[in-house]
Amino acid sequence: MFHHVVSYRRSLVLILCTILFLETQADSDICKICTCNSLTTNIDCVHRNLPSIPQPIPTNVEYLTLTWNSISTIKEGAFTGLSNLKELSLFKNKISTIKEGAFTGLSNLKELNLGRNNISTIKEGAFTGISNLNYLSLFENKFSTIKEGTFTGLSNLKYLYLGSNSIPTINEGAFTGLSNLKQL
Repeated sequence: MFHHVVSYRRSLVLILCTILFLETQADSDICKICTCNSLTTNIDCVHRNLPSIPQPIPTNVEYLTLTWNSISTIKEGAFTGLSNLKELSLFKNKISTIKEGAFTGLSNLKELNLGRNNISTIKEGAFTGISNLNYLSLFENKFSTIKEGTFTGLSNLKYLYLGSNSIPTINEGAFTGLSNLKQL
């Protein structure tokens, strides 16, 4: 019996060491490309000419800046496991479409900046899972229509910036559910 307990403890220690090693490896991979603070809670990837969102991203990150890059798409699951993330900036990239589930897992996200991209389409359900979002900038994109259901799930949104878009059509119900909106 004693031998099994010792064996169990060794296995547990080995598993914990492996997890720690993998976290450290994730930190060092992204930090080779971007600037990270010592705790990797703030990662700055400004002007890195990134074609995509670098992976893996440490799970303890709180502030992720991916501005002024060449990111064209946000793959489903790109932010999986980043439940500590509070602010995400994808300002000035080449994003054209936001797909359903693009921000899944960002349950504590408060600010999302998608300004100055080429976004023409936001799929219904794109903002699912970020219900704590307070600030959303979609400034200077390529919208021609805001469809019903575009902002579904953003019940805590207070600030929505859609300036410098040519939006001749806003469908009825496009802003349904934005009961806390203070500024549009």
